[in-house]
Amino acid sequence: MSMGDFCEDGLLNAVFKNTAFAAHAQVQVALCTGDPGEGAIANEVTGGTYTRQTVTAANWATVSGGSTNNSAEISFTLMPACTVTHCAILKDTLTTVLFGGPLTDAAPKACTVVDGDLTANLVSCGSHGFTTDTRVAFYVEPYGGTIPTGLTEGTIYYVLATGLTADKFAVSTTSGGSAVDITAVGNALVQKCLPKVVNAGDTVKFTATSLVITCR
Repeated sequence: MSMGDFCEDGLLNAVFKNTAFAAHAQVQVALCTGDPGEGAIANEVTGGTYTRQTVTAANWATVSGGSTNNSAEISFTLMPACTVTHCAILKDTLTTVLFGGPLTDAAPKACTVVDGDLTANLVSCGSHGFTTDTRVAFYVEPYGGTIPTGLTEGTIYYVLATGLTADKFAVSTTSGGSAVDITAVGNALVQKCLPKVVNAGDTVKFTATSLVITCR
């Protein structure tokens, strides 16, 4: 998951400006139909009896190696019909995003676009493991760099069959559509996405340990 602006600023102020970063006795988990963003939450699910779920500090595992996970099941009952693509962790009952990211079963991978791949709109990512129609999203690499021009952070794309190799791929905004026109080189993190189609009245669950929060 990507860290929201509130956490980024709070941690930097704590480390470099000797400003205390307040602890949180609880947070809320939200579901989204698109990228939640890094400030005030965007694209949150609405309808049915959907409501955010409160998780107290006691129900997160001990932080280790920059990561934690939910130690108890988190359930959203009587959902509206929608496609859930992302999850967000919010600052208590407020709209402030602490962490957010796509539903996934894989860690993000570093990727680049170099001059030689611009004509074919290819992204280089060693042993990416993607297949045709795998859905992916791109995010800013935390140690610097710029997402290749033409790609939008947080947008979910489809991997295309054309140009697909073990180490390269092109993407489209639709399944089997035209390749996104990448016009300038850059680097990013690419994240596999697993959107969940939800029928009206369904329950969406994060089983214990399945909602992993990792600082990156």
